[in-house]
Order: sequence, then C-alpha cells, then structure tokens
Amino acid sequence: MSAIISIDDFYTPGDPDYTLALQSAINNGAAIFIPSGIYPIGSVSGTDVHIYGVGTLQKKAGTAGVLLNLTGNSRIEGVTIDGNAPNLSTAGSYFDDIAVQQVQGALALTGVKFRRSAYAAVYALGASLSVDAGCRFTEGKLHNGLTGESTAQPTHYIKCAADLDTKDQIISINGATFIGDTESATLHLNPTGIFITSYRDSSVSRRFKTISIVAAKLIACSTNAGGEAGNVTGAIDTYDGAENLTVLGCTIRFFTYAAIKAQNCSRFTISHNICTDGVTPTGAHHQQCYGITTTQKVRGSTVDERNGIVAFNIIEGLAHIGIGNNCDLTTISDNHVFGVRATTITYRAANSGLETSTTAGTGIDNSGNYVVIARNKLTMIEGQMIQCFGSNCEIDDNDLNSSHETASVVTRGGILVSGNGVKVRRNRLSSNWTGSIPGIRSNGPLSSFEIDENDIRRFDTGVDLRATGGAIDEGHIGRQRFVDVGTPFHFANATYAITNISRGDLQPCTVAQLPTFVLEGARAIVTDAVTPAWGTAPVGGGSARSPVYRDNTGWKIG
Repeated sequence: MSAIISIDDFYTPGDPDYTLALQSAINNGAAIFIPSGIYPIGSVSGTDVHIYGVGTLQKKAGTAGVLLNLTGNSRIEGVTIDGNAPNLSTAGSYFDDIAVQQVQGALALTGVKFRRSAYAAVYALGASLSVDAGCRFTEGKLHNGLTGESTAQPTHYIKCAADLDTKDQIISINGATFIGDTESATLHLNPTGIFITSYRDSSVSRRFKTISIVAAKLIACSTNAGGEAGNVTGAIDTYDGAENLTVLGCTIRFFTYAAIKAQNCSRFTISHNICTDGVTPTGAHHQQCYGITTTQKVRGSTVDERNGIVAFNIIEGLAHIGIGNNCDLTTISDNHVFGVRATTITYRAANSGLETSTTAGTGIDNSGNYVVIARNKLTMIEGQMIQCFGSNCEIDDNDLNSSHETASVVTRGGILVSGNGVKVRRNRLSSNWTGSIPGIRSNGPLSSFEIDENDIRRFDTGVDLRATGGAIDEGHIGRQRFVDVGTPFHFANATYAITNISRGDLQPCTVAQLPTFVLEGARAIVTDAVTPAWGTAPVGGGSARSPVYRDNTGWKIG
C-alpha cells in the first residue's frame, strides 16, 4: 500500500464534483484523508477501503444509488456522511438510496456522523459491522406512510441482513447515538434505529450468530407506518431471527410499536435498558406499543426460538404492554415497569381508512412455556398487571401495585393465568381499583397448578377460578393473606368443571363462602355458625366461630 493520500490529490479543477477524485483515490489503495469541507459525491465503490478525516462526503443532489459501495475489510473514521435525502433523484430504486453499503467482509465505523439518510445510512449485507460510541445518526428521512412493496418507503439508520455462511458475521454496536423526529404527529414515521434481519427462503434460514448492542442511545427511532401490510419495527429490532443476542444498557425514548423487539431469536439477553415514552400516534399501522417484546413469529417452527433473559430493565410511560414474551425457556426478572396506560387510539388497520380501538394496559404478557416471571416491580398498570398463558411457568415474588382508581377502562386485575403446571407463589398484589376486579384469576384451562403464600390487598376478589375457557383441575391453593378483600375465594363452574382442588388452611370465612370444589381433608374456620355441633354440616347466619373440615360428603364442624 502506498503512503496516505488526500481526496484533494486526485481532484481535477473543472470537475463538477469529487466523484472521480474519490474513486481514483480508492483505486490507489491507500488510506484516504478527507480534509475539512463538503465534498459532493455521486456513487463510488471499492474493496478494503480506509477513509478518515474531518470533512463531509455529501451525496450529490439529483443522484440515486449507493454513495459508498464497499466490499472486503473497510474502515471509516471521523468523517461526516451526508445522504442529502431531500435532494436525491427519484429516477432510481428508492431501496438503493443508501449512504454506506458493505457487502460481505467487514465494516468498522469510528466516530462517523451520518445525517439526512434515505433508505439506510448503513446497510451491511452478509457482513460484520462494528460501530463505536462516537458514531451519530440524525435527520433520517421519514417513512412516506404508504403501504405495498412498490409504494412504501421504509427507512433505517442501520440495517443488517444475514447472508451466506453467518458463523463469522458479527454485529457489534457500542454506544452510538440515533436521533429521529420527536414531533408527536409523525413519531411513527421515523427511521428504525437498528434493524437486523435474517435471510430466509423456502429451503434455508440464515441468522446472525453474534449480535451485541451496548449502551446505544435512541430517541424517536422506530417505525409503525403503512396500511394493511405496514412497516412495523422497534427502535432496536431483530426481525425473523438471530442467535446469541445481547442488548445491554441502552436508553430508548419516544418510540412507537416497540423500544426493543427480538423476534424468532434464541439465546438472548436483554438487560439494564431504559425504555420510556412509548406512544401510538393517530394514523399508525399497529395499535400496540411494547417496551420490550420477545416473540416467536411462527410457534412450532424448526428454528430455535428460546432460551432468553429479560432482566433489570426500566420501562416507564407507554401505552399497552410493558414486557411481552412468547418464547419458551425465558426468564423475566427484576424489571421495573411503571405507568402502562390504557389508551384509545386511532390507527390505520387497513388501506380503507382509520379505525378506533381502546386497549387496556398490561405490565407483563407471557404466552411462552417454561417461563419464570420473578422479582419484578410493576406500578401504575392500567389494566392487567401480569397475564401468563403458558405451561410450566412460575410467577414468583413479584411486587404488583397499582394506584389507578379508574374502572371505566378495560381493567382486568392482578395476575391472570392458564396452562398446565403453573405456579403462582409469594407475590404481593395491591390495588385501589373499584368494581369486580380479582387479585389472581383463571378462566381455564388450568391444571396441576399451585397458588400459595400470596399477599392480596384491596381487590374485590382474592382468588377467582371461573372455568369459562376450559376445565380447572388438579391444583393446590395454599394459604393466602387477604387485606381489604371483598370475597377471598370465588369458584364457579361455568362451561367447564372445576375439580380436584386441594386446599391448605383457609382464611376465616362465612359458611356461604366455603368453597365446594376442594378435596377431602381441607380445613377452614367459619365465622357465622349457628349452634355448631361436632360432625354436623355447618349452618350459617349465626355468630359462632368454629373450625370445619371437608370429608367425602361435604363440610363438617370439627
């Protein structure tokens, strides 16, 4: 390689721009210095390119295509890359309006400032990518709000697509800053901050094997646009699969649809992130808004979508769902979720026009199997605090406290469960809701379950089993602590049966409140017995307190 050179060394006076100068410098093979100033460029390409400096490479007005098209091992340092999106030509394909494209090989970005990008500021196709804390992405072009492959114009700051053999393709983003437009009316049209996708066709699925996103800052960087087939992405979005994913210590504000989305991923850790101020503006495609969502797009597929940790995150101030998961073998623990609102929104569900919908808030929403939900703190959840519809799940030692008093929204209560082998233990639930709101509820199906040692305060009903959606069978309900609870236990056969429920020592209750679906051997204390006599059926309406037990015919004094 020859000595370091400057782009000015190859400029010929009278040239209309610096396209030929930069291409000639790249062909020379040396590291290329970009001095202070603005250098208009059309489109250039090269292999093993090293560009550094303090100046600005600006896409020439009226041009289309890729500004820097790179292969091999590329390095860019210190410069500003201006995509000049407002002034590009409309003659070429919109999806080629890329500032820097790396095809295979590897691209390292150090202290690079990207501004006014169109389809993508950086597009890594089958390539490794390294982005450091000095990189900054701003003023990306907004989505045009249309739908359809030929008309929609999604935008991204960073887009990575796996291709060929992915075992050596590494995505490493450490501390970069991404800023979109915080205007509330267009929040859903912003570029996606970081979008990582697999390559998938009918015969093969190729996923990135190593992704690390650490300490990134993303403000107003997510997309929720289009009509029936919209472009819906989180600020950090792994779409259609990734393996060995780490999202750590990121700060995400003013997002729509999701702050962090991990779809079809396996072996993922999402921890110590701050996600705040999530909304769904009028005209957005999707009515939901998640803080963090880890999801299987197609359950039962042959691709592993499991083994994850979502822990120690702070999620505050958003509409709809704090944490959503339907991946198996996932631990959701030690998160703080605060202020998840029930919201009435107007969204663009189809090309035919806008629809209005009211959605309740949910703190944690799980439908994965073998999931642990533990030691989370949920406060001010305007709806269901935790709902879990997976089997072999544990909901343990969570602190759930909502001070919302509004019953006009679709409020649902503390913990809602269904499935097989579910354990709900040692949780603390407190609410100021009014109306018929249960602390722990199941509509079925529910089997081989355990509900034990929970502290339930200020709910209309403590434990409510209704069997409207399936049978409730083979469970154990241990001793709970109830404070200011109207009805400690409510069991109701409905469409399906409730059978074979064992009980620990029951809270004192009236004779009328004694459950009828418990197994032989359960014990309780009634508070309103009339002349209790050993071995006889208790009669309510009196004032005597008496122990009772359940035999094979019913409740008896004793």
